[in-house]
Amino acid sequence: MNSSCASCKTHENKRIEHIFGDMIINHVGHPPNSKDKHQVNRDVCGDLDYRRPDLIWIVPNKRAVVVEIDEDSHVYREPSCEARKISEQNLAIQGMPEMMYSPVITIRVNPDVCDTVDASLEERAEVVGELVRRFLHEGDDTEIFFCYYHTKSNKLIEEQKKTWRCTTIPTPPDGGH
Repeated sequence: MNSSCASCKTHENKRIEHIFGDMIINHVGHPPNSKDKHQVNRDVCGDLDYRRPDLIWIVPNKRAVVVEIDEDSHVYREPSCEARKISEQNLAIQGMPEMMYSPVITIRVNPDVCDTVDASLEERAEVVGELVRRFLHEGDDTEIFFCYYHTKSNKLIEEQKKTWRCTTIPTPPDGGH
């Protein structure tokens, strides 16, 4: 029997965000500058240091590419809270000395069921990896990409569109309207 307890640590279960994150990193071809770590000093930005991306690649004084792994398309999250999280996270990243006001490209990807397309985790990791590689070399505007989101989370996308330019991948059957 393969079991574990908090004190014995004979078997460590990895969370899907870590498994999927490693798959994405493999497709990018090199590790991120940071993986689920604080980005700013608490003394400088108050509570903004709690805004930490799952994965972030930084091209100093050019741009940052963030990957957020949003289990179940974050369907149970409040849209205004999700919008605040991205806004504060972008502000924290842009406040870093090597990132002063540079664009932040955020890729939000759902590793769970998507009702618009049937794509494996490996296929999703490949698509996201390609996006990261592309945006490490181009991208002059802050933008959010929603990848493989379930339509039950459209309210989150609509809320983000009030503030940011957003793109949905794959494109919804209705063209995103």
